Amino acid sequence: GLDCIVVVANDRAYGAEHVQFAFRGMDPTQSHLDWPDFASIATAMGGQGYKVDSEAALGEAIAGIKDRKGAILIDLYLDPADMPPPRI
Repeated sequence: GLDCIVVVANDRAYGAEHVQFAFRGMDPTQSHLDWPDFASIATAMGGQGYKVDSEAALGEAIAGIKDRKGAILIDLYLDPADMPPPRI
C-alpha cells in the first residue's frame, strides 16, 4: 500500500570492477552478473514493475509513474561500458 517510486540503476555488473578491468585492459565481462528481473519481482510482490531497456520502455515507465496506484519499481538498464574512467 505504499506510494513510492524506486529506481534501480542496473548495469547488470559490479560497475566499479567493470570500469577497473576495462581501464587496465582486462576482460570486463568477468564483472557481469545474471541479476534477477527486479521489475517482475516488484510486480509479484503487489507493486508495479517496469524494465527500462529501450526508449519505448522508458515511455511506458513514465506513463506508469503518472498512473500509479501504490509502489512502483523501475529497473533502469545502464551500459557498464558507458562510464567515465577511474581517477587514479
